[in-house]
Amino acid sequence: MLVTVAGQDCTQSLGAEIAAAARNLNAPGIRDRIAGESAILELGTTANESEFLDRHLTLFGNRTQVALADFNLPNSGKGLGRIAGLIRGVLWRLMRHPHDWTVFHQNTINLQAVRTLELEVRLRRREASELRKRLTALEARCNHLESTPS
Repeated sequence: MLVTVAGQDCTQSLGAEIAAAARNLNAPGIRDRIAGESAILELGTTANESEFLDRHLTLFGNRTQVALADFNLPNSGKGLGRIAGLIRGVLWRLMRHPHDWTVFHQNTINLQAVRTLELEVRLRRREASELRKRLTALEARCNHLESTPS
């Protein structure tokens, strides 16, 4: 691998760091945690504010859910670390039901908030379209009145 920054070979100083970061990208479950992040980068390529808003709302709608997936509770090896890991496991099993209930409600609230924003955008666009039509009709009427002799 050759790493070049501003025309200078930086393979020695940055190569190991980049290789380590690349290895981390293959960690189990990483794809689930960063699934929507790459699409966020596309927001900068939008042509105008309307397209940006459309894409942003789509991405926002796709990311309303808090993940319920299991995660690893680290077990800290031997002695007190192992005992602490076992206690964390027991506490997690006790708290799992209330946690899942709270996450379910949070997901519902998130989804409602996104749908409300989408509705608001549609209403504002419809209102702006109607106002543009009225303005065009008024301008045509004014032009007609100005062009007719008195």
